[in-house]
Amino acid sequence: MTPSGAPDRLRACVADGRLTPDHRYIDAGFDLAFGGADRCALVIRRGADVLHAERWPGGDFEASCRRVYRRLMAADAERGGLRRCWYDATGGHPVGEALARADEGPNNVEALPVVFGERPAGPEMPFEHGVSNAAIFSRRNAQLAWAVRLRVLRPEDAPSDHRLRLPPDLPELAEFLRQCARPRWSEHRSSGRIEVEKGQPSPDLFDALTLAYAADSAYGLLAAQPLEPRWTW
Repeated sequence: MTPSGAPDRLRACVADGRLTPDHRYIDAGFDLAFGGADRCALVIRRGADVLHAERWPGGDFEASCRRVYRRLMAADAERGGLRRCWYDATGGHPVGEALARADEGPNNVEALPVVFGERPAGPEMPFEHGVSNAAIFSRRNAQLAWAVRLRVLRPEDAPSDHRLRLPPDLPELAEFLRQCARPRWSEHRSSGRIEVEKGQPSPDLFDALTLAYAADSAYGLLAAQPLEPRWTW
């Protein structure tokens, strides 16, 4: 059963069946943690379809990277696909090197760093309505979160690979939807650029979800959503 506390738009993303079962890429979003209240989180998706989500206590960097590698290689193994891992590189930890050490054969995972506090990706690229990423977003984290929001808001007749599908048996689905419901967007008072406030404690599963969809976060999937002064879902 879909948790009743989640907004309708998020609950509508939970359904049986896949939208893009033959997508070329299998992407992982890895939010790294080192103990305390924060937890490591991993979300794996193929196109529009989330395949897997989990959390675990941080603290052992190498063990966490091995875990990510094993999960990513096992995901949809029967269908094949090119595998990429987008990870939070804010602390400068060598996740790419650790994933390579976990690989017992040819290097099968492309590791791609993302820094949430950096400027948006593709700053001069038009995100929507011909307006550039740099003119719309204050930082990379707002751009990533907004790209996921656009997927959630897509109508059912939108192209399948522009949407978001969550399986009803996704591990920790209730916590996943609670975290996804927390972000609030607003415009910076002086620059007018979009910012995101995710609250505390850090929403590790939501951050991992946005990382998993980092590949298409710079161009808005040809978005046509109107800009408003403040948003939730």
